[in-house]
Amino acid sequence: MKEGNEAQTLLEFCREMSAKAVQVCEAPWAYTVLKHTKGLKYPVENPEPLKEKLSGITIKGLSAEEVMENLTYPVKNPAQLLHEIKEYLQMKEISGVGLQPVLLITTGERAEWKKKAVPLIYKNMCPN
Repeated sequence: MKEGNEAQTLLEFCREMSAKAVQVCEAPWAYTVLKHTKGLKYPVENPEPLKEKLSGITIKGLSAEEVMENLTYPVKNPAQLLHEIKEYLQMKEISGVGLQPVLLITTGERAEWKKKAVPLIYKNMCPN
């Protein structure tokens, strides 16, 4: 890092990796929805209050406004809200279930696999 070029190259690399990590490791949609709807009064009779709270948010690539328009109302509580969203996403076939690996292993093997693989995968996808 004598002339500073290496430092700049390293900084650019870190920026690119951070951008990729943010895309790959986006907050789960359920957490994002609950975070943005905190303080909302239930039951919610129509999509307008939810659309206002979730304006600009995307859920699995769909605008939150679109998702809220397609839920069944009234929504009695946050758990029902998450359930309704999940059902809509499943109807749109983007629930994410197909993206998760399916492992046919025993419980003991699974525990051992999780201890080794999950931190490694997270480390590779979401470096600090």
